[in-house]
Amino acid sequence: MIDQQPSDPTIRDVFAAIRRHWFLLVATVTIAVAAAVAYSLARTPTYAAEAFVAFRDQTTDVALAGVPIPTNQPIQTPQQLAAANVRTVTGSDAAAVAKAVLKSSRSPGDLAESVSAAVQPNSGLVEIKGTASSPRRAQATANAFATATAVVTNRRAREGFAAQAAALKREAAHRSRAQRTATRGPLTRLRGLSAIARPAQVVTPAKRPAAQMSPRMLRNVLFAAILGGILGLLGVFVRDSLDGRVRRGGDIESELDVPLLGHVRDDVLGRSARPDDGRVPTRDWELFRILERNLEFAATSPQNGAIAVTSAIQGDGKTTVASFLAFASAAIGRSTLLLECDLRGPALAERLGIQSGPGVTDVVNGEEKLDTVVQAIAFGDLGYADDPGRTGAMNGDPPHHHELCCVTAGSVAADPAAVLRSEGFRSMLREARRRYDRVILDTTPLLSVVDVLEVVTEVDALVFCLRAAHTTRDQVRAARAALDRLPARPTALVVTGTSGRDEAVYGYQGDYAPQRGAGNSRRKRLRSVSPS
Repeated sequence: MIDQQPSDPTIRDVFAAIRRHWFLLVATVTIAVAAAVAYSLARTPTYAAEAFVAFRDQTTDVALAGVPIPTNQPIQTPQQLAAANVRTVTGSDAAAVAKAVLKSSRSPGDLAESVSAAVQPNSGLVEIKGTASSPRRAQATANAFATATAVVTNRRAREGFAAQAAALKREAAHRSRAQRTATRGPLTRLRGLSAIARPAQVVTPAKRPAAQMSPRMLRNVLFAAILGGILGLLGVFVRDSLDGRVRRGGDIESELDVPLLGHVRDDVLGRSARPDDGRVPTRDWELFRILERNLEFAATSPQNGAIAVTSAIQGDGKTTVASFLAFASAAIGRSTLLLECDLRGPALAERLGIQSGPGVTDVVNGEEKLDTVVQAIAFGDLGYADDPGRTGAMNGDPPHHHELCCVTAGSVAADPAAVLRSEGFRSMLREARRRYDRVILDTTPLLSVVDVLEVVTEVDALVFCLRAAHTTRDQVRAARAALDRLPARPTALVVTGTSGRDEAVYGYQGDYAPQRGAGNSRRKRLRSVSPS
């Protein structure tokens, strides 16, 4: 028996969710990137150029002129001077000068909005950044405002020196001749400073920018891709959490509370089980050999005569499992009868290429005997459809010849449940159990109709099929409730519709070998499902 315990979500589950909903992730990233590209193309390109202006303290110049310095006016550092004059850059006086330099038709206030100023704390310089829609205009704007800042600052300083000279002259007019003579030197120096003082100057003119400041398409695209990826992953996990389908065998086993017998790949569902068709790969036949072997080990008695195969809903693969199990049973030398008890949707005749009638209904109605409706299918060793060089012989042994007996549903029944409930059906099944080592019944889905309820009382064990990634949790719970209402029978689960990458999850590695199961000395019994 293959033990499969339910486990918490792992990294494998996370990547599995992404793999299931990859289109949502790709669509989200694509939309985000497309929006970033459209936004970048719609924006007018903006270029930025930077010029730097330095400021010098005038206190030393005043001292050299011979004018007393107030004791409450300390010498300022370049950083302090830059902080005190940074607002001059965008002031109305500087904007008016910049307008004249640029010979622009724009208003001074409009021009001022295209520049920004900031103090560089390490150097004590004022950085003036000009922005425009072209590199040339950005350079010209930055240089114009840098020049205007220096002009306005120097003009104010010179006006200050001129005012000091005028005040000194007025003060000297009321003094003696000797005092007036003493003030001639400072007055001359102050007048000189009023003409040439330059406390502010442009130290680094702006250069023409090589790349645009905005929009930065590469940056926008990368940011949009990251944001789209995050949103896409959130969408994937939300959608996966809202997806009610059960995808892991461990979850199905936990919900049903029945042991897991094995799994069947999705590629096998709906295929013909006839070995001579040569369309089923060897590894799939090995999986059914293992499944049949697990069923034998799980038996509650040496002879597990009649086994009913059912499912939750149509499409879960019960007919596939029943027919392949029957061939696997017959291939080991056990006399096996495959009995089609799904009278509402018979499919064995078409799947196996045999006559559709007469069959079960005809025997129950007394129109035929069991011997006359049995159809035998002769076949060699199973597998090697993917190795044409092998003729069915294994390990160099000569090929064997086997035979599987089948009984189809037969004539259309007006009331299938009544047919399966009749004494005629029970009599036919008792005869089949006497004549064959194993009878495998392909029954109707458990949640669709009540037919299987008429059959389960006559069998020794129940194989329940559920299709991964198609069956919802509500259907699994409904199936569990339905199993609880059945008479107590050993019941095992077969998960169908799995992919090749899921084989390791269900206990298989390589083409054939089980990790645990057929060769496991611990023979785990099937759980007897009884009414709760």
